[in-house]
Amino acid sequence: MAGGGGLMPAPCILLPPFTLPVSGRFCMRQPVLFILLTCCFLMACLLTACFSSSSDDSKVKKSSIPEISFSLEIPDSFKNDAGILVAPARAFVLAPDFFSEDGKLLDYNWKLNGKAAGAGKARWLELPSPGSHFVELQVSDSLGNYRTRREEIHLAEGPALFLSGRVYPVREQKSGNSGSLRPSLKDIIPGEVIVRFREPEAAFRSAMGEDGWQELERYKETALLRIPLARYAMGGDGEAVAGDTLAAVEALSMRRDILWAEPNYRRRTFRIPVNDTAYAEDPRRFWPLEAITAPDAWDQTRGAGAVIAVLDSGVMADHPDLKDRIGPDGYDFVEKRAGTPSDERPFHGTQVSGIALATMNNGLGIAGVAGEATLMPLKVIKNDSASTWDIAQAIRYAAGLENASGRLPQRRADVINLSLGGTWNSREEREAVAAALKAGVFVVAAAGNEGRDRKNYPAAHSGVFAVAGVDQGLMRHRDSNYGDWISLVAPFGPVYTTSAWTLVSRPQASYVDAFGTSMATPFVSGVLALMRSLDPFLSPDQAMGILEKGGMTRDLGPLGKDEDTGWGLVDAAKAVHAPGAAVPVAAPEALYMGMGRGQALFFLGKANDVSGLPASSLPWLEIRETAQGLNTRTFTVFLNMEHGDFPGEGGRFFIAIPTDSGDSLYPVHVNMPPENLHGLSQDHVFVVLEQEGSGKMRYYSLSEEDKEEGAYVWRMDDVEAGLYRIRIQGEELKGAYPSGGGRVVWVYPKAPCLEHLDFVVEAF
Repeated sequence: MAGGGGLMPAPCILLPPFTLPVSGRFCMRQPVLFILLTCCFLMACLLTACFSSSSDDSKVKKSSIPEISFSLEIPDSFKNDAGILVAPARAFVLAPDFFSEDGKLLDYNWKLNGKAAGAGKARWLELPSPGSHFVELQVSDSLGNYRTRREEIHLAEGPALFLSGRVYPVREQKSGNSGSLRPSLKDIIPGEVIVRFREPEAAFRSAMGEDGWQELERYKETALLRIPLARYAMGGDGEAVAGDTLAAVEALSMRRDILWAEPNYRRRTFRIPVNDTAYAEDPRRFWPLEAITAPDAWDQTRGAGAVIAVLDSGVMADHPDLKDRIGPDGYDFVEKRAGTPSDERPFHGTQVSGIALATMNNGLGIAGVAGEATLMPLKVIKNDSASTWDIAQAIRYAAGLENASGRLPQRRADVINLSLGGTWNSREEREAVAAALKAGVFVVAAAGNEGRDRKNYPAAHSGVFAVAGVDQGLMRHRDSNYGDWISLVAPFGPVYTTSAWTLVSRPQASYVDAFGTSMATPFVSGVLALMRSLDPFLSPDQAMGILEKGGMTRDLGPLGKDEDTGWGLVDAAKAVHAPGAAVPVAAPEALYMGMGRGQALFFLGKANDVSGLPASSLPWLEIRETAQGLNTRTFTVFLNMEHGDFPGEGGRFFIAIPTDSGDSLYPVHVNMPPENLHGLSQDHVFVVLEQEGSGKMRYYSLSEEDKEEGAYVWRMDDVEAGLYRIRIQGEELKGAYPSGGGRVVWVYPKAPCLEHLDFVVEAF
């Protein structure tokens, strides 16, 4: 490997040719004088060069960025039998702490082959193809100074491999959202389980003391138990304990000597934890804040110190619930005027602002999600319309970047709220969003109210939190847009919020029930403001990673991400605990097993205070450490599908990874073959193997000859190593591997179970 780094050098000083304004005869006759003059000239050039260099050195001292380095490691699983690294591979990069002179941790940004690859001290990088790959770390300070370090890694081409699997065809599943809700930490007493034994002296009851269970209380055949202490960390991460508790309930429910088992659920008083009068007048108005667990988050923070830029129609500056929240950096990008921009009918901006940060506990009106944050009102909407130019300039302004207004805010925003959108993809807007994200600003945008799978921008731009809406039953509102581009959901309405009405020409403060993804969006903006108030260095990339690991949502609908609700309903209580929690660097982000796939690998980076070995409380799930490197560890997970407690219907389970601040949960999705198979009656049905990046496709035609016990077996020989997506192709069919997921499959020599790439296909 080769690498180098350093601050950007001073401008290069070009020395002139070695000529002097004297004749050749003079040089011949006066050689000593010629030499003296030449030396004086060279000395002058050297002094000039040294002066420029010392100026640059003073900049080095001022920026206080030290020489940087990082380690790069690829686990042995990505080596062939000869010990040579082959593609595809995962590389773990880890950098030490770098601080400025005033003790602040500097910013870390990674690039892979010239493209942004995320932020933070440590992360896994995906190297999908053979050849040379260049990994670059840039460490920067708040003044824009930086150092870079680059390393090169070369991967050989992997061998051709054999893939196979089964396709299970079923009738289309119409799944409701409420059926897969799981209790969260706020719903249960962590570590406690209530069981009803079939007989007073059940087998489990007589042996549970030896297994570490504690019987806290008992009434006849019903007992309150505490799960074994080895299965969770007392005082550790609450969500990890909740996950272990639910896993224990599931395991106990499958025992023959236990009639039923359930968590020890919490019950709460129906009080409203703020004195804002709208909720006393009608407690039903509090439902959106209750749905996103805002009251539980307010015990940690109410958003003080965070700034939310609302790019909208302006704001009613003297609204009693907003006037104390408005900061000094408002600007009207429509009329090109500095100052707080006034709102206009129908007072859309005032409504959106109130949801995000209306003053709480002031004895009137409502409470915003981040009721102590600061509002930066930026007007881009007039007569219900906004231009992408104005939006792009306002985004840049909010992020503290140069823009067409020629002005900059005193303090850049932490969150940009965009409760607006359109169907056309604007390059100017997209570049402004990318610049804001690079500057560390969260961008949140509404999905749209057309009730169909159609992308709207800026929500569909990369890196944006795209917000759809749910009704009071926590199902996708029929008017909310949906699709695989949705990030998460929030209350669509009715949402009681700040507004105004016009008397003659002067607006009067009021409140109104509002609806739409425009109103869902500021719930997410408010939650991100709460997160930023606790962790000022939390980056957009880190926040998106927290979202994708389930750290800021409550899962709705099918397990994991789905088209109706994305990663789920924004959960303020979970989100405010996520930034400060140590999250180990694991790859892949989750395991997908079952359907014949009983073995899988995951890799753990030795970073972020990992304090022990991964563990599971599930008797049918075994974890073995199979390799260890300098900064990485490799684990193999085995499913014992013959175990009596194995869940035949599958589900989502967790591996606990101990850290210094509590257990972190690593998800394991278990899919199982369905019953009541449908069959493939039509012709021209193919399993499609599509290679990521190259777009190369291979097809396997399914026929009745491939049918075995109701499933259809597909096979492909000589598949080159790489990253692939596997899906079905045929009329009125849908499905992809893993079932319902459509995720990338890693095909490399030591990847386990490449002959069990099974998935479910729905016929509709």
